[in-house]
Amino acid sequence: MKNRNLVFGGIVLAAGAVCAIAGICVSADNTQLYILLEVIAAALILLGITPLVRAYQNRKDRGETGTDRFHAYADRLKDYYGQAAGNQPSDSRNGFVPPNGWVLAEIVGITRNLRGSGNERVEYYVICRYYDGVTRTNQTFTSKALKDYPGKEIIGKKVKVIFHSKNPEDYTVDLDSIQ
Repeated sequence: MKNRNLVFGGIVLAAGAVCAIAGICVSADNTQLYILLEVIAAALILLGITPLVRAYQNRKDRGETGTDRFHAYADRLKDYYGQAAGNQPSDSRNGFVPPNGWVLAEIVGITRNLRGSGNERVEYYVICRYYDGVTRTNQTFTSKALKDYPGKEIIGKKVKVIFHSKNPEDYTVDLDSIQ
């Protein structure tokens, strides 16, 4: 029964497409016929696509679509690596669990402290971003305050972010490691 509905929907959808093409072909000669054919084509396309959409929705509800399988696989990887390392996802940073050691992050910008009064020295900060494939999120890290402007040529380069513990907030951006 399901396959018959899909075949019927495909045939009706194709008939709607043919009707739309025919309407375009006669549009220069007869406007009324064009409008009639386009309305019929719209109805046929809507009627023909309905069983296809229902079939896709049923597959999605059962978890048989490609993206659902991908996300299920990514969740299994996240669970496996989180348990294998003895990590429990932290509530901060969207479940990001820092690995042992360090990661390479891309420098995305340089900012300065704008809160100081006119007499205070200006401090600069390097902003870098790391994409975590496990949680599928971008993590942003900020360097310690710098006295001198590091130069815009470092933007786009890679830098090490060193983690001192399993707390994702306990890190250092190692500016000596810019690649």
